[in-house]
Amino acid sequence: MAPSTNKELKDTLWRAANKLRGALSASQYKDVVLGLVFLKYVSDAHDESPDVGFAVPPSARWKFLADNVKANIGELVDEAMEALMAANPALAGTLPRL
Repeated sequence: MAPSTNKELKDTLWRAANKLRGALSASQYKDVVLGLVFLKYVSDAHDESPDVGFAVPPSARWKFLADNVKANIGELVDEAMEALMAANPALAGTLPRL
């Protein structure tokens, strides 16, 4: 069953992170988790003050990911990272992909 609330989304992401951790080294895992934390942070900051900080395209916003979690979340996160880097050239090549 797909998550329908923020708590369920967080729980789903935590379970996915635990599965992912088993397949990755600690340094790889760190990059993925910190990338997701950064994505959440800039999305929340953009929601509060759209004209300050990073440009966050609609497909890179946390709400978009939460609303579309039934789709392949890995692909959505990769696309969000790519969109965020494209909208902010200073981030080019810095964000991880799943």
